[in-house]
Amino acid sequence: MKSSRSGERKTENEKQSGRSNIWVVVAAVAGPAVAIVALLFTPVSNMLSAWWESLPPQMVAKYDGKSPVTTKCVEDNEEWKTFRYSQPGAVMDPSTLMRVNGSESCQAAWVYVANSLDGTRVEKTIERMEENWLAGARYSTPDDLTIDPLVNVDGKETIGPNGQSYTDQVYAPGCVWVSLKLTDPPTGDVIWEIPRQEVCKP
Repeated sequence: MKSSRSGERKTENEKQSGRSNIWVVVAAVAGPAVAIVALLFTPVSNMLSAWWESLPPQMVAKYDGKSPVTTKCVEDNEEWKTFRYSQPGAVMDPSTLMRVNGSESCQAAWVYVANSLDGTRVEKTIERMEENWLAGARYSTPDDLTIDPLVNVDGKETIGPNGQSYTDQVYAPGCVWVSLKLTDPPTGDVIWEIPRQEVCKP
């Protein structure tokens, strides 16, 4: 007895349907498994990325020689040490202030100066010493001339933007070396000087 063509087509369709059903089952089983693996891998991937970004070479490339303002490291700055100078007869007391600031999030440090003495030059320096795997770095402001530093706020004189300045920052998870020289440009006389010294995170 010969089989009918319709019977053969039906058998072939059933085979194809069976294969399709198998793939549906496989997809149904594999889908959640893939999703679970992805969920497990994402936190690990994020942790590895954060760890890589926190390594000294990456931190140095990201923050060395950059402004603490543009990098937003200044947003969580903390005072490491402050130096003050009072000039007799000056409007402000202290007339000049130097502060070593650091940022916990950036692991960076910089020197900030507020100077009320008009026409003076502020040369400030920050250094990171070479240490094992970490190269040294040094940034200074030799031509920082203070012009019209005072502004009037609610009837009271205070140091405005022209009297405030920063060095570039250095990656510094521990200590830095700093110095400052405040001079009178016409005469070259030194008005105030902070000798080079080490300042460490408190």
